[in-house]
Amino acid sequence: MWICLHPPFGGRKTSNGKIWDELPISEPMGVEEFLEHLVERFPQLRRYIRQSGEETFYHMLLFRTGEVLNETARIQPDDRVEIMMPITGG
Repeated sequence: MWICLHPPFGGRKTSNGKIWDELPISEPMGVEEFLEHLVERFPQLRRYIRQSGEETFYHMLLFRTGEVLNETARIQPDDRVEIMMPITGG
């Protein structure tokens, strides 16, 4: 699968000059398992991960082809997922 980290989570080009990083997964997984896998690859994300997917989504959003994913979503090996901070304001 492919992952794109938008600022403040990432947003810099990788060593191959791309903004997408490959994150190998061999089978579908739930969001919480995906987040654990993601933190192994990108340790800087650990401070945004909470005890549940629902709590985590107050700090980051996952998008797959324009669809916002929730804690019940399944991540597929061929997905392209973007991670960005929720927009807030007053």
